[in-house]
Amino acid sequence: MAQWLLSQGFTEVAVLSGGLEAWRRRGYPVVRIPSSTEPPAVHTAPATAAPLSAETAPLTTFLPHLAESGLLQPQRLPARRELAVLFVDMANSTALLYHHTVEEAFALIQAFMEEVTETAVAYCGDVKDFEGDGALLYFESVKEAVPAAFALRRALLAKRRRYPALPLPRLSLNAGPLLIGVIGSRFRQSIAMVGPALPIAARLLKHAPPGGIIATDALVAAARAVHPDLAARFRPQATPLQLDGIEEGPVRVYLVPPEAA
Repeated sequence: MAQWLLSQGFTEVAVLSGGLEAWRRRGYPVVRIPSSTEPPAVHTAPATAAPLSAETAPLTTFLPHLAESGLLQPQRLPARRELAVLFVDMANSTALLYHHTVEEAFALIQAFMEEVTETAVAYCGDVKDFEGDGALLYFESVKEAVPAAFALRRALLAKRRRYPALPLPRLSLNAGPLLIGVIGSRFRQSIAMVGPALPIAARLLKHAPPGGIIATDALVAAARAVHPDLAARFRPQATPLQLDGIEEGPVRVYLVPPEAA
């Protein structure tokens, strides 16, 4: 999808508040997921939709629910946004390659990532990257990211009933300012996100036990204002974590343990 959009010369990032339902109510373009051999079918938007231009970097991407109003708002890249990020991966996934054929391992990874993408869209987020056995999701705010984390864990645990060999998930949450921009050259381009919230969340992930959700204290504090019931499930950890490469010092963290699943 991203490579096809790049090839079309689009230049802006379109954002909409209200998620997919608001998008449809406004009559904006709906992109059908194509097969591997055809480009996506884009239905025509009404004349009231903001036009796209081709003056700068060749890219358009859909960031669901990332605007302050119910109107489509194109934004030039690079753009600075306050976002919430969610990392998820398979715990002890290397064992898959020793106990299964590569075809079987691939099928398990696909089953895992299917739930990741479905949950991201259901909570008005998106998947930024797939990397091996993990993925990075992003959301407009903690309001969407926190329930998405619990829903994703629940969905992945349920999937293990059908795929008993599916590894347990680990999840990490953080939020902060990120710069979204285009990197690469004319031969290949992609979206990049840069900001301290990302490496902190990425390094937190390895400290989450299989089946657990780990988050920074700042994220949990923000969650108390919008999802007090879910925030109450996070337990403060007695010892702050000194994360590799993080110069700000030890990070206070909260954990939803596996037994709460």
